[in-house]
Amino acid sequence: MKYNMVDLDDITSICEVVDYKNQAKEIDDIIDILDTTVTGSLRKISEHKVRVIANVKTILILACARSLKEVTYPLDFNLDIVLSNDEESDYPLLNPIDLTDIIFGNIVAEKPYTVFHDSTSEEDFKEEKAKNSAFSDLDKLFTK
Repeated sequence: MKYNMVDLDDITSICEVVDYKNQAKEIDDIIDILDTTVTGSLRKISEHKVRVIANVKTILILACARSLKEVTYPLDFNLDIVLSNDEESDYPLLNPIDLTDIIFGNIVAEKPYTVFHDSTSEEDFKEEKAKNSAFSDLDKLFTK
């Protein structure tokens, strides 16, 4: 998803499908990521400032925090970022503008920290508290 500054109009439309499978391999709890659809626009505010307004849709296959079973998690979020070389920008403005890593970073930030498979429950993973055998007979003294 690279855009050359010279080729940008005042408003340039974005409508791309991106494959992030290779980048997802670096993230431990992402088992897989389906094709990601990015739609929106690049707005050239000035020669040194570009605003990106986009919608990102994808489906993540994540690992259940309890059982490690696969969980399908649809992800749909909006981005509104400013590319510039001043201090108020979200990202530096480089030529060409490469949104690939920026969007993947936002996918990782938007994904939930933990997900749970429907077939698992908290009860399945609770450990029973064992009584200390040295004190088990004390209970009988107080019930008499």
